Amino acid sequence: MDLTTTTYNEIKRNAELTKAFLKLIKTHFSEFNGTSCEKVLLTYFNKIKARQMAKSDEKKQTNEFVLADNRVLTFKGMSYTNKNLTDDIAMQFINQNFKRISAFSKHPKNYKKRVAEHISDLLESEEKNDLEVIALEEFGVDLDKRHSVAELKSQIAELRAKKKDAPEQKGNSENADASDEETK
Repeated sequence: MDLTTTTYNEIKRNAELTKAFLKLIKTHFSEFNGTSCEKVLLTYFNKIKARQMAKSDEKKQTNEFVLADNRVLTFKGMSYTNKNLTDDIAMQFINQNFKRISAFSKHPKNYKKRVAEHISDLLESEEKNDLEVIALEEFGVDLDKRHSVAELKSQIAELRAKKKDAPEQKGNSENADASDEETK
């Protein structure tokens, strides 16, 4: 049972999860006597979750970019060591100047290509987010970000054209109503 993605309340509400959780406690803690005291169960939950998260963190330490000589990297106002450095941050750092690769003892051989692709993906994602904000603020429409940037821009252009035409049509229909009344 993986507690890293489960909450204690989810376990409490589901009989099968509760049963699996009690079994898990027994395997981790021989002194567990089967109590149903909520405080005790929550304590065991937190202990097991902490253990599982620590194991998970150990597995995650497979970054492709590793700082040399226990260096501390300062980037965008934050300090990074090998413990909290992600490949994403490393690629953004290197993108500013490819000579910065010397700060790393381990990196992919094709790092220039990987950094360029990563930054391109980030920029496209940011542009899609910007377009989504425009669509929501101007038109109250939620765009599907699975479309390309060009398709999203086209959708916004269509929305703007419809919005521009809408007041004219409304005004024309009011004038038509007024002229209908005059003819009666």
